[in-house]
Amino acid sequence: MKRILFTALALLPWLFAEAGGFQVVLQGVRQTSMGNTAVGQAADASSVFFNPGAMAMLGDNVVAAGGSFISSNIAYSGAFGSAESDNPLSTPFYFYAVYGVGADGAEGTGKKLKLGLGVFTPYGSTTEWPDQWVGQAYLRSLSLRSIYVQPTVAYQITDKLGFGAGLDIVFGGVSIVRAVPTTNIDGENAEIEFEGDAEVAVGFNLGLYYKPIDQLSIGLNYRSEVETNVEGGDVTYTGLSSTVAASGQFPANNRFDASLPLPAVLTFGVGVYPTEGLTLAADLRYTFWSAYEELRFDFEQPIAGSSENVSARNYEDSFTLSLGAEYAATDALMVRAGGYYDWTPVPDGYMTPETPDANTVGLTLGLGYTFAEKLVVDAGVLFVIREERENNAAPDANTLSGTYETRAVVPSIGVAYLF
Repeated sequence: MKRILFTALALLPWLFAEAGGFQVVLQGVRQTSMGNTAVGQAADASSVFFNPGAMAMLGDNVVAAGGSFISSNIAYSGAFGSAESDNPLSTPFYFYAVYGVGADGAEGTGKKLKLGLGVFTPYGSTTEWPDQWVGQAYLRSLSLRSIYVQPTVAYQITDKLGFGAGLDIVFGGVSIVRAVPTTNIDGENAEIEFEGDAEVAVGFNLGLYYKPIDQLSIGLNYRSEVETNVEGGDVTYTGLSSTVAASGQFPANNRFDASLPLPAVLTFGVGVYPTEGLTLAADLRYTFWSAYEELRFDFEQPIAGSSENVSARNYEDSFTLSLGAEYAATDALMVRAGGYYDWTPVPDGYMTPETPDANTVGLTLGLGYTFAEKLVVDAGVLFVIREERENNAAPDANTLSGTYETRAVVPSIGVAYLF
């Protein structure tokens, strides 16, 4: 029972994992529509997130905002039954502002010094499983919220070279609900909920952009590892029988502490411009997932006789390869398409029911339209296809054996105003 009870706590990486949710990046509609390629291009205000060095090369001041609508489904089958999640619609958003100050840069690139601000929610998904599914002792529901605030500075060193740096300030919280299988009231399983807000965490984002010739640009971005902590999270129960409540196994007003790293990410990007109006792009992202070796929790009061729990994770560093294209059908209309392949960092035996990870294919389409050379409207859609994968739970992983398959559809819309 102890092992099953503590499994719910192993779901907290949704709050902290760099590629959480469906292993997608939703910080720019144009970029999402081009297969999540962005680091090697100086296209719009989303460079605040993707590559602050490219932000230095923007020609206009700009304010931009957008959002995505994640509709997802996870299917599970195992020796003791099958189930499908019924996940509520999730709506991550972004906001950017870039303003040039000081001396003029190269023709068409505005001021040499750029000040920027980004606010975005890269991890805002939810997962809900049926109340009586076979894995309810591992997870019934998960609700995740997170907000990143990134003040950024960039400078155009030469007409071809830009450098930028941002400070990542991270806020977040999580709620996890699961069944308590040994305690019933009127035939229903009781529930236990773990809920907490993460302490404000700080990291940094560095970017370099270089355009040696008109037909080629390259970029390099590094986002640092961030150590995140939940201290004094609440542990609450619903539906415990009076006998079990009085047993002392589930102490009232209990709290928990946990900490784990948000891995560093290094991305190399290329933009190619073979003809007027056509952009081809590629990004290669490397995530340092090996920093996530284990998940540890400490309880203020022992739960089921234990004051701590450690679950092995043993994640491995992984790559994501993205390809994209954009074509100017008219002076105002842009047509976009792309795709990516994301290699899972999760070893065999360490998948969890909230987001059972596997190698993932993403396919994207999108349009952009500019009104009066000042107002830009972008729209796109991302289809996420995660490979079916069987999980044979490792003894030290505290997770559920079975076969998982995940699908998601993510439409997005954004607007930007240039001035």
